Amino acid sequence: MEISIRRASKTEAEQLSGIALAAKKNWNYPEPWFKLWGDMLKITPEFILNNNVWVADHNNQIVGFAAISINESVAELEHMWIIPKHMRKGVGENLIKKVIEYCQFNGIEKLRIESDPNAQIFYEKMGAKLIGYVESKPKPRKLPVLELEI
Repeated sequence: MEISIRRASKTEAEQLSGIALAAKKNWNYPEPWFKLWGDMLKITPEFILNNNVWVADHNNQIVGFAAISINESVAELEHMWIIPKHMRKGVGENLIKKVIEYCQFNGIEKLRIESDPNAQIFYEKMGAKLIGYVESKPKPRKLPVLELEI
């Protein structure tokens, strides 16, 4: 599958929000949980303008995206979502490689990831190490926290 990675445009915010929701629904979580997560899955034009957001294109269609925020020498993976029918086809790997390349170029030493439990194995395959857990909604749900040395 041929994929190109480019910067997101603020005009793509609604489309990216739809991708995030579709990807999260792929894990068959209970429907009421999505009300709790609504704001976390919404991508705004302001978010795109104020953060580093990349989209993965395949045949001129967005098939996934990743976003990071930066705090000194640590980047935080804010979003990483793939359209379900394109999962396990190299989209996520291409996006993470772009994030790592950006971090290397900008002297960022670590990528911190609060992962959906279903995605933990993917991040570990990319070289991230589990460093702990953080509380999530609904309680007592916890998310694995991973760190990737750049």
